[in-house]
Amino acid sequence: MKNILKYLLVLAVCSSLFSCKNDLQVNAPWKESMIVYGLLNPHDSVQYLRINKAFLGPGNEMSYAKIADSINYPAGVLTILLQKYTNGTAVGAPIHLIRDNSMPKDPGTFANDSNVLYKTPVNTVIDQNSQYVLTVKNSESGNTVTSQTSIVHDILPITPNRNNATINWIQSTPIRVKWYTAQNGKVYNLVIRIHYDEMLPSTGTFVPKTLDWSFGNMQSLDTLGYNLNPGEALEQDISGDEFYLFLANRLQPIPGGSRHLDSLDYIWTVGSMDLNTYIQVYQPSIGIVQEKPEFTNINGGIGIFSSRNTYMLHGMMLSQLSKDSLMSGPITGHLGFQ
Repeated sequence: MKNILKYLLVLAVCSSLFSCKNDLQVNAPWKESMIVYGLLNPHDSVQYLRINKAFLGPGNEMSYAKIADSINYPAGVLTILLQKYTNGTAVGAPIHLIRDNSMPKDPGTFANDSNVLYKTPVNTVIDQNSQYVLTVKNSESGNTVTSQTSIVHDILPITPNRNNATINWIQSTPIRVKWYTAQNGKVYNLVIRIHYDEMLPSTGTFVPKTLDWSFGNMQSLDTLGYNLNPGEALEQDISGDEFYLFLANRLQPIPGGSRHLDSLDYIWTVGSMDLNTYIQVYQPSIGIVQEKPEFTNINGGIGIFSSRNTYMLHGMMLSQLSKDSLMSGPITGHLGFQ
């Protein structure tokens, strides 16, 4: 009864006032929100950043996402500078990033008719022993956002310890991939890239192909790296059966065709502390509580500007016993490897 009386009182007040309206204004006055995503990699010859603007308007937001002008800044509006600092001192002239839309974008929720990125000049060198400060200024609004990052160094492999190592998957104990951590590195992902050639009976020629075998993310205890005598060691144990099962699950028999295994690459992708935090915050939630905290290291905007390092060992070969099992073993013998 009390709730009904309260409702009737509110209704009576609204009816007696000309200024009482049923329009609800959910959109506050527009304020520019710049969104920045960029990871500097010392082993890349060109660094790419994505810089977009947030959008809000009446109606279905999904329709705005399909309009390129809703998410992209016009050409010539942004000035993007990357300044190198060593021991707290600016070194050299700032690097000017240029607008680029040459990289196609897959279809999806957002507009893909003009995939706008911003890149450094070709062969820009990113120094692992320096820090980099990013400044992005909108010449029309005067809005400026900044961020900074240290650079993730290389890891130091322990096993395997060189290129062109021989891998023996036929042994009683698991193969142990072990490495010392990288300075400024926090999250590590090991991938074994399998190079092989495939010949279909319809073509008669071998085509080079690859499979990437990922072992998921692994976190270090610190970010000091192997430079501190010798630092923290991380490891991944892999049984021989796992290698053959991976191939059996990813490949199909090719009647009349054949395959030839070439070599294996070991690839470590190492992310910074900020990147690890970003991944942890925005990974899918599996609990009842779906609300997430926000994380950004962009001053005046949102997103992330940080670093990662991709370290590779090329050309590991299989032992003869491993090749024999690949060609005629019970797990992969039907896949046509020769």
